[in-house]
Amino acid sequence: EWTLILFGGFCNHHQVAEMFEYRVDSKCWVNLSSSTFSLPHLARCAHSSVYRSVNDTMIIVGGFRSHDTYLNDIQEYNFFTGKWKD
Repeated sequence: EWTLILFGGFCNHHQVAEMFEYRVDSKCWVNLSSSTFSLPHLARCAHSSVYRSVNDTMIIVGGFRSHDTYLNDIQEYNFFTGKWKD
């Protein structure tokens, strides 16, 4: 089944660290967020990301946390383990 993964964004004047999966065939959204997503340093918007099928990970690059806090970090999420690595 084809899926689309969305991470982060902006909601109610705050950056968020949530992940959702859209399942194209069934046309439904699934919240993939867990307690590991409550880590404050992960919240961001205006970032870039790429999925690496070779090791089932998503790489998140940069973005910003507030009007004057730009991020230049790289975070990696492993879908198999459900853990973040910076």
